[in-house]
Amino acid sequence: MYTQEMIDRIAEYALNAGRAAQHGESGITLGTGTTVQRLNLLDVGMCQRFVRQIVETACGFKAFGWRYATAHAKDALAAMSASGLRRDGGIDPLPGDIGGHRRGKSGHIGIYVGLVDGVPTVAENTTGIRGNPRRSGTKLTPLSDFTGTEWYRLPMAPVPAKQETVPIKIMRVTADGYKIIHEFEMHPDGDHIKDQGKVYVLSGD
Repeated sequence: MYTQEMIDRIAEYALNAGRAAQHGESGITLGTGTTVQRLNLLDVGMCQRFVRQIVETACGFKAFGWRYATAHAKDALAAMSASGLRRDGGIDPLPGDIGGHRRGKSGHIGIYVGLVDGVPTVAENTTGIRGNPRRSGTKLTPLSDFTGTEWYRLPMAPVPAKQETVPIKIMRVTADGYKIIHEFEMHPDGDHIKDQGKVYVLSGD
C-alpha cells in the first residue's frame, strides 16, 4: 500500500527528472539515505527503468525493491493489471498514475505528473522524438502525444477516519428532575475504563 505522500512524491520526482532533462542535465540523483539512486537522463528506450527508479526513490524502496520491477514495460503493466490496478472507463489520470501500452517487444510506460504550464503532462524515457526536450531520452510529454493506452493507480493505504469528540454531561437527580453539574468534551479514543479505569476529556465547564 502507498500513502498519499508517496504518490505525491512519485509525481514530484518524475517532474523533477523531466525538468532536469530540459535543463540539459545528464542525470539526477533522487531518494534519501540507503535508497538514493542516480537516474541517467540521456539513455534512450529505458522507460521501465525510469519508472522503477522514480517509484523506488520516491517510496523509499531499495533498487529493484518495487514489486513491479520487471525487465520490460509490458510485463510491469501486465503485473499491475493482474493486481487489479487498471483504471478503465475513460477515467482521467491523476498525478502519480502510471500509463503505458503492451505493444511490440517491450511495450512502453510513463508517469502522469499533472499540469505543466497548463498542459496535462507525462514524464517518460523514450526513443521517440516528442515532448520536451525533443531528443530521445527522458522528457516531459503532453498527455495528448503520449502513446500509452492503459492507466494504473497504485493502491492507497486507508486513512483512519477522524473521530469526533463526544459531549458528556454529568447530572444530579433533584426533586424537580435533573441538574447538570459538569459538561465535558470526550477525548477521541478517550474511554479507558477497562484498561485504566479512566475517561480522558479535552475540556470541561
